[in-house]
Amino acid sequence: MAKAELLYDELPSIDEVIRRVDDVTLDDVQTLARQLFSQRQTLAVVGPFDAVPSRSSAS
Repeated sequence: MAKAELLYDELPSIDEVIRRVDDVTLDDVQTLARQLFSQRQTLAVVGPFDAVPSRSSAS
């Protein structure tokens, strides 16, 4: 909702947000999951840290 207001000067109603969420299908979620999990994994660390975690502990 904040993105819609900031970028598009649009503030959707609660009913519109619920409709958009309800419109998401299982196929939509599976397609997005396939895209995300087929990409190379990345890790961002913010703040103090002692060591970069190993690849196996980060997955």
